[in-house]
Amino acid sequence: MTHVSSGDLLREHIWNNSSIGIQVQEYLAAGLLVPDSIVTQVVTERLRTVENGWLLDGFPRNPGQATSLVQQIGRQPDAIVILDITDDAVVERISQRRIDPVTNQIYHLIYNPPPPEVMSRVIQRPDDTEPVVRSRLALYRSSLSPILSALVGENNTPINVDASQPIGSVCSQVITSLSHLFPNKQTK
Repeated sequence: MTHVSSGDLLREHIWNNSSIGIQVQEYLAAGLLVPDSIVTQVVTERLRTVENGWLLDGFPRNPGQATSLVQQIGRQPDAIVILDITDDAVVERISQRRIDPVTNQIYHLIYNPPPPEVMSRVIQRPDDTEPVVRSRLALYRSSLSPILSALVGENNTPINVDASQPIGSVCSQVITSLSHLFPNKQTK
């Protein structure tokens, strides 16, 4: 299974200074979500290269993207995992994130601080500031129900996972909740 993160794909375009990346940077710096047409294009381009299933991360973020996804893949997804966490916890996790522009290594000032020799050069992405994160969360929260309406079918009841736990616990919960999709695979 391939992890497909819309955020990672968009950041890749930004780092590569592609025409899409330049547009994306302008929206993010203003605290806006990237338009559906751009996100959907980037994600579906990536999905076309995936052979053994995918796990979407950060997509879809609104009903239009959800509807477009279902239309383009021709069915509802096999599973929907909702990571339950408070807005304050999300803000703490994201607003404390920093990136080393030399190595692209991502750090967290509390949970995974950069080494002293790197600390002076780490930067905060414009879309990781508290006001931007809160704005994006408000948009997400208001869109969640219509997104689920577009994605949920007879065979894919949403799975809620408590994401306030440490990352290892959250990963274990997600793997366990999806294990029915891979009955012949061993999970660690």
